[in-house]
Amino acid sequence: MKKLLLSIATVMLFTTLTACSSDNQERDTDRDGIPDRVEQQHSNASTGKHDSSNDTITGYPDTDQDGIPDYLDRDSDNDGISDRDETAADDNNNGIPNYRDPN
Repeated sequence: MKKLLLSIATVMLFTTLTACSSDNQERDTDRDGIPDRVEQQHSNASTGKHDSSNDTITGYPDTDQDGIPDYLDRDSDNDGISDRDETAADDNNNGIPNYRDPN
């Protein structure tokens, strides 16, 4: 009986790990149509890895600084338009995706 339970637990763990690693690429936690892998990247038109004070960026981006990381926030730039409607395109070609650009 112990071997059977251990085998079942092993299969369940393997299945869970496989599912998490294989679809991690397309996970969309806030269901806004923008994959988490995109929203978890820092986006700065000039440097990409530093903020305006040239400090190294750590943690997940929180564009509107409301305490909710962009990958969990349905309106990342807090402009009243959902990220789903704004998309990850850059309509004004300023290097900032629409969902992070309040203008």
